[in-house]
Amino acid sequence: MLPLFIAIAIWGSSLPVGKLAYNSFDPVILVQFRFSIAALIVLPTFVRFFRKIPHHLYKSLAILAFLNYPLVFLLQFIGLKYTSASSAVTMLGLQPLIMVFVGHLFFKEKASKFEYILGLLAFIGIALVVSDDDPNSQIDVWGCFLILASTITFAFTVRWAQEVMKEIPPRSYTAVTIMFGMIFCIPFTLLLNQQWHFSPSFIDTMALLYLGIACSWLAPKLWNNGLPYVSANISGVISALEPIFGILFAILFLHEQITWKIGIGITLVLGVTFVFILYSVKKQQPAT
Repeated sequence: MLPLFIAIAIWGSSLPVGKLAYNSFDPVILVQFRFSIAALIVLPTFVRFFRKIPHHLYKSLAILAFLNYPLVFLLQFIGLKYTSASSAVTMLGLQPLIMVFVGHLFFKEKASKFEYILGLLAFIGIALVVSDDDPNSQIDVWGCFLILASTITFAFTVRWAQEVMKEIPPRSYTAVTIMFGMIFCIPFTLLLNQQWHFSPSFIDTMALLYLGIACSWLAPKLWNNGLPYVSANISGVISALEPIFGILFAILFLHEQITWKIGIGITLVLGVTFVFILYSVKKQQPAT
């Protein structure tokens, strides 16, 4: 179980660390560099397993790589440019609820009234976060919207990815999608990047390496290694801790100020998410 906690802590730190690296890197080129570092690490695995992948999966892997990497991460890191790291990780904390609503609206999966009540409470929490009028809070509605859009995009890909990984090992899936994602990101970098001259400080360079090595390679590896030893319910509860780690890192490293209104909103969103996880665990337990 320890590898799962370490992975979630690393993922929770990615947005605060990314915000720190904005001193030297534009968000778009930061995403490109991050994927390039991860792609170099998985290159041996990619070369070894790519030709063994069934040809009929190439199209699915290419689309999943585009959605999961350039699209999701560009939405996140461009959104992060406009809003605070604490508000950004709060949007990511809605992922479990968004998974339910996407499944209900687009995949004909049932959602209970209680789940919709939780969704309404989460929306109220988001409204409190983005409506804060403190000039020092650095909360931006557009930035929060972009990050929320990234979570919705990711939710669409989860079921598809699970089907693909029934035919190929997760290790191969990870290597191929990271490599494809890095390649697909190049046109966006050439088109959208606004800063081509780099003079990064030591801290900014370390932040970039951390994003590429720890967040893009080590954390997924730890998570995949730990999953076989715990139930899906336990992994869901652990994943709900990601925004908590993110907010702690934002306060510690970025010295972000949490006003009372933002604090209430964040607490409401995280509380709703945790209640939803516990509710899901109980619902999946067999009746006695």
